[in-house]
Amino acid sequence: MLAEFHGEEPSGRPLPIDLDELSNTMADHGQYPRGYLNTETGEVVPAVATDAYAVGEEYAVDLEEGDWVHLLDDSREGWQDMADFAAAVDDLRTREMLEDALQGKGAFSRFRRAIDRANLAEEWYCFADDRRWGRARQELADLGLRPA
Repeated sequence: MLAEFHGEEPSGRPLPIDLDELSNTMADHGQYPRGYLNTETGEVVPAVATDAYAVGEEYAVDLEEGDWVHLLDDSREGWQDMADFAAAVDDLRTREMLEDALQGKGAFSRFRRAIDRANLAEEWYCFADDRRWGRARQELADLGLRPA
């Protein structure tokens, strides 16, 4: 975006990719965390799709076929997003409620409940999506790619 703003040629090889799918896969911290990106096609698959025991031999994605890279995203970044959002809230009582929700185990679910109580869900999800997409764009840039 900055390259276009400055009238410059964007860097990185263009790759047709769904940025939302990429960012969601990177942020997955479930039983099969994260996933893989095919840097030739832009296909993004969750890690479970590569497990023949989980999805069946005929449906499992073979990482030996194609140029696949493992997607990484640190759950601490998600926690930092919550902390940064809380710190930016103007109302002192609401900010303190959000900051308190971040303390200790279970912070993610407590924070979501606090966001709902404060009627800040829409603002939070816009903020969080922007951060996730930024990390996905950075991952692509680190691989010498950019969304087409």
